Amino acid sequence: MRIPDRVSIHQRPVYITNRTEIGHGEGDTLVGKGRTNGLHTAYERYTSVIRIEKMNNLTADESLRAQKKIYAHLPPHLRRSVTLDNGSEHVKHTELKRDLGMNTYFADPYAAWQRGGNENANMWIRYYFPKGNDFATMLDEDIRDVEWKLNNRPRKRLGGKTPLEVFTEYLPKGCNRR
Repeated sequence: MRIPDRVSIHQRPVYITNRTEIGHGEGDTLVGKGRTNGLHTAYERYTSVIRIEKMNNLTADESLRAQKKIYAHLPPHLRRSVTLDNGSEHVKHTELKRDLGMNTYFADPYAAWQRGGNENANMWIRYYFPKGNDFATMLDEDIRDVEWKLNNRPRKRLGGKTPLEVFTEYLPKGCNRR
């Protein structure tokens, strides 16, 4: 399936690649049992914060709903761009720009390493939710628990701080962390 208005990762500004500015993410879909449902995963490149949202089906509408749920409550400086894979669930990516002001970029086909932070995050998420899980029956609190565990693990790259500690430094006072 052709993705309309697709912008290549090769057109993405170098400061995003170099992780010198907060607000640039990577996104992906983890497929659930029977390819009927899944999880949208979002990885913030500067802080390594991971967000997970359940998808009731693997459609573009459901992917867009999950992404908006992750990003809509954040201030604009924390939702500048996202780099996605070429899955058909991302064909409505232009609505992120229209509704949230987010630029979207796409990795090359079969080049998961170009979204390496997200792929690594997915590996850790799969530690808790192995392939074959039916995400439709999963409780939201179980997803939030995994998200909390991953975001509260100190990282060497962050000078021993946790992703959530670093991310919170950029939130305006009184802003909802979720």
